[in-house]
Amino acid sequence: MKKGLRFALVGTVLTAAITTLAPSSNDYEPRIQSEQGAAGAAAYLHSLRANQVTGTIDQEDISSAIQSLENMPESSIGLAWDERGPDNRGGRTRGFAINPQNPTEMYAGSVSGGLYFSNNAGLSWTEVNPEQENLSVMSIAYSKDGDVYYGTGEGLYNTWTSGFGASTSSGFPGAGVFKKGANQTQFTQLSSASNFASIGAIVTDPTDNNKIFMATNAGIRASTDAGASWSNPVTGVGAQAACWDIHMDAGGNVWGTLGGRTMKSTDGGATFSEISKSSAGTTGLPRSGGRIMFASAKNDPNTVYTVHITSGNALSGVYRTTDGGTTWSKIGQKSTYFDPFCSSQCQGEYDLAIGVDASNKDRIIVGGISVWSWQQGQGWNQVNGFGPFNIHADNHDVVWHPTDSSKVYMVNDGGIYFSKDFGTTWQTLNKNYVTTQFYNIGISSDRYVVGGTQDNGSWIMDGSGNTPNTGRSLGPVDNFSGDGGFSTISWLVPKIYFTEYQGGRIGRSENRGQSFSSFWDSRSSEAIGSWMTPFYLYENSSDPMSTDSVQFKVTEAIRSLGFANAGQDTFVGNIKPIQQSAIMDASTFQVKSGTLVISADASGNLTGDGTGNFDASTGDFTVVFSSIPAAEIVATVDVSYTAGSTVSLGSNTNGLPFNYTLPNNLGMGDSIIVQDPVSSMFIVGFSGSVWMTRGALDFMDTPTWYKLASITGTAQAVEVSEDGNYAWIGTSNGRIYRISGLQGARSFKTADLDSGQTALDVDLVYSVIGRNVTSIAVDPNNNDRVLATMGNYGNQNFVYYSSNATSPNPNFTVKDGNLGNFPVYSATFDKGNSAYAIIGTEYGIFSTTNINAAAPSWGADNSGLARVPVFTLKQYRTDKSSSADVDVMEGDIFAGTFGRGTFQTTTLMNTRPVSIAENEDIEKPSSALRLFPNPAEEKTTIETDLSEGTYQIEVVDLNGRTVLSEKFEARESGKNQFTINISELSNGMYIIGIQGKADSYTRLMVAR
Repeated sequence: MKKGLRFALVGTVLTAAITTLAPSSNDYEPRIQSEQGAAGAAAYLHSLRANQVTGTIDQEDISSAIQSLENMPESSIGLAWDERGPDNRGGRTRGFAINPQNPTEMYAGSVSGGLYFSNNAGLSWTEVNPEQENLSVMSIAYSKDGDVYYGTGEGLYNTWTSGFGASTSSGFPGAGVFKKGANQTQFTQLSSASNFASIGAIVTDPTDNNKIFMATNAGIRASTDAGASWSNPVTGVGAQAACWDIHMDAGGNVWGTLGGRTMKSTDGGATFSEISKSSAGTTGLPRSGGRIMFASAKNDPNTVYTVHITSGNALSGVYRTTDGGTTWSKIGQKSTYFDPFCSSQCQGEYDLAIGVDASNKDRIIVGGISVWSWQQGQGWNQVNGFGPFNIHADNHDVVWHPTDSSKVYMVNDGGIYFSKDFGTTWQTLNKNYVTTQFYNIGISSDRYVVGGTQDNGSWIMDGSGNTPNTGRSLGPVDNFSGDGGFSTISWLVPKIYFTEYQGGRIGRSENRGQSFSSFWDSRSSEAIGSWMTPFYLYENSSDPMSTDSVQFKVTEAIRSLGFANAGQDTFVGNIKPIQQSAIMDASTFQVKSGTLVISADASGNLTGDGTGNFDASTGDFTVVFSSIPAAEIVATVDVSYTAGSTVSLGSNTNGLPFNYTLPNNLGMGDSIIVQDPVSSMFIVGFSGSVWMTRGALDFMDTPTWYKLASITGTAQAVEVSEDGNYAWIGTSNGRIYRISGLQGARSFKTADLDSGQTALDVDLVYSVIGRNVTSIAVDPNNNDRVLATMGNYGNQNFVYYSSNATSPNPNFTVKDGNLGNFPVYSATFDKGNSAYAIIGTEYGIFSTTNINAAAPSWGADNSGLARVPVFTLKQYRTDKSSSADVDVMEGDIFAGTFGRGTFQTTTLMNTRPVSIAENEDIEKPSSALRLFPNPAEEKTTIETDLSEGTYQIEVVDLNGRTVLSEKFEARESGKNQFTINISELSNGMYIIGIQGKADSYTRLMVAR
């Protein structure tokens, strides 16, 4: 089997708080080039999306891109996507609201995964219209009569200072406000507020259903007609400054911010005046250099708290007033031991939450990276660690239950957390809240999905949890964790996992991800790791150019019969050589027990200290000792081999078996050195260089690393051809490098640039200066066919294709066709149809049936998915042969999204389940078959258009075994429904196939 695990570079918006538990046991580690913490993650995503000339993401470019989507057709391929989880881990969440009239109903909003609803107090969640116009949910509010509003756009809360000197946002922009009436089922965009890119807070008047306020990137906005129109209640200088927060206290006073100023309205929001001061003294409220957030007592309008952040994103102060803002006291300030917003770096602009205890106006909870409580007379106490019954890092909102003051909710980069003891202990409420943001994913030979996420480390969905999509968190690398990155699993040795954390901290595991350790040598430590350091694992079980070897030595066959029972002198047994092709020499057969020896002649007749016979053709023997044997009884026989016979040997790579045909006759004691055909390459792209080791699967020693190439820029994508001879490197500054001759790179002399004699050719084959090469894909059937994708708004070309990529001077041509002008993050060819190409973009997945066309026609292919950024596409490919009993299936595609977890489509599987008719001409795309519910527990209903007649429905597991088979009658042509009972099926994924004389369909089903 030959297999490459392909990685396309991905992006994120933020990082986790990073906790180093212990020093690394490894002496060598790549240096880290990029910024860390929130700034590092923001800079990384910014590099993928911002224009390379201006250094900004222009709102007009985004609006133009979104408008182009309205004219895009649906794809004729018709990919049907199914969730792969994790369904037990939430992603970055800022918006949360509880229905005050019915607290079992609540909404939560992810910054790039959309809106979710729960009707059971958060025990489980369902997505709300995944095809909604904007998935960047920031704020949610219920009105007096039950209307629901949510604001979109994270830009204001996720900025960094670029190399251009401007403060720019890497957060996904919004599309204003969306509203659902109390008696309505769908949210619609309010055209009156559609031009706001970031709405961080929405508040409604509990006494007036028509009065709403929102905090926007362009100041405070108020509506007195339920959102039909909006006005700015602030006039004068600074009225259009960014509003960080808007809040209404129990007396109907409205608090807001404009830049670093605190504003208050005492007339219901009609007018605002500043109450902060540039020189506040000891009892005044100062202006802030950064973000501001408010909270007030549930039943006391005079008790209000506010948190101020510095321009450096650290804590400036926590202030309290008990007289409605006339005088203030500073109850918290940054110290050596106290700053909820700082760890390795400070990020208070990004994560800030404050809430007043609903039962005690003199107690608050403040959250950032860490969570603290303050109570009058008791001071500050840290609420959370980072483990079970504690709360995730990077908190964004705290909300008390409207009727039970012991219950409090916090939303953060780990989703939704809940406490029923005033915030002492916490538990997650993330069931089916699938909003994780994946940088990158890999797939295993068992179709496990593994990947690295923003602020949630690395996860695997391997079917070992409560549902097939339940995830399991992978261990840290040398006790370091935080933001996950590239991840993969060896197909040759499935217990070996690889993963990384930010800054090039790459680790390997030989215990299925329970623990990881780095594996650099002294030379590779000179490499410079970036925020996401791309790597690629290439494996080959039949490498004809391998320079590794194993020894085969002819040894005797041996069989122990143990010890005799009391009075036992007769023994019957069988002896078999390790190798089936071995020829036993009857004349060498012996049975020994201490000093007793029984030997055979050429005919197998036994003499000596007993009698008996031995059959060299079968290995059967009968022995009768002349006296009762007292010691262990052992039988041996010499063996030999003839030229042309086959022996099974064990590779140096984890003892993997392989067959070898002997070229010569071999007798006892003879040995031969045999080429070990199992090989691997682990290639890592750093800033300025590319490194490789062939020892990544060998845990007996630290692998030797070779410097393959020096490059200009930072590697963003690494891809290897199917034969392992070419590596492709895409960089952050638009360069595409080709490394040729990897099949011959086996030693320092032939593989290392510093040897001066390397067998490799390193060529800069294409360049789009300043652009970010987000991914590279190589056709598994043809090394000459290569796709490269580009990021960066404000450009016109994002997909490039070469049909002569291995030639001395390859050509790359633009293949955007009718595609809009927006970043493309990932791509894959379809192994089963060379004309098909699938890409992952800022707005979901698109495909074409003819990438060879001068201007390909692209169509949206998001059925079951959403307009969510797709940073990774991987197709399941293998050259494993089918057997008479089981068909091997390949061609399904896996997607890693930045906000909606992972997905899988089986539409392009090119081998059908066992016993489904093999007529490929009549097979229909699986999207033509609908299953509901899916996932299913007891029963599922199949709905599809059929001709009248008899149909066979079969459920097949992913190993090709039929586990359920039923016949149904379609009594008339057209839409038909069949319900099947799946209660006896084990949890997992299955293929449902339906076959008739004229119709054939398949679809992936998840049983749980």
